[in-house]
Amino acid sequence: MNSPSNSQRRARDGADNVALVAAYHADNPGLSPGALSAARHFLKWAQARKVPVRDLDASAIGRFLRHRCRCGRYSPNQLRSPMYATYTRRFLRYLEETGMIAIPSDTARFGAHLEAFGKKLDIAGYSKVSCTTLLSHASHFAEWVLQQRVPVTAIGDGTIDQFARHECRCGEMTKHGDRVVRRQNIWRRLGRRLAESGPRLGFDVRL
Repeated sequence: MNSPSNSQRRARDGADNVALVAAYHADNPGLSPGALSAARHFLKWAQARKVPVRDLDASAIGRFLRHRCRCGRYSPNQLRSPMYATYTRRFLRYLEETGMIAIPSDTARFGAHLEAFGKKLDIAGYSKVSCTTLLSHASHFAEWVLQQRVPVTAIGDGTIDQFARHECRCGEMTKHGDRVVRRQNIWRRLGRRLAESGPRLGFDVRL
């Protein structure tokens, strides 16, 4: 049997990408046109560079957002938008959640403990505003360690410092600019407590 030609493979991959974005939209009917555009653009970029969907990760998104875009219908200006980065990362998360991208088994996963953490904050007597803020920080840390594929056994002071100082394009949109420096000690203590007690106790509240 003859192997598919390059043009046949490109047509098949393009059809696969269309179907993938359609499934993304079907599972998330509230998606904006911008979010769907980012998903299509990301897949087109990956296809042009022969990067299989299963190999996409946070570093691929970094390269995508930095590429010199000549992708036809898309614009380089889109790549400079923080929201476009957020849309792309949320699409990556969808690919992970649906199993199209495998996550190493030793990667730290704190997402399942966020609800328990929120309950502990409430029991401890934190105000509604404080609970919302701290839970947002916890969600951000959980998102970051997952994106970076940080093994749970590798989380320590150095990892927490890296998180506190990272240039955020996580999709959480919870820290920017000078607030990173001003809140560094809070981020460090929060991250350490989540890392130490999250998998066992559903997060500690002792900040």
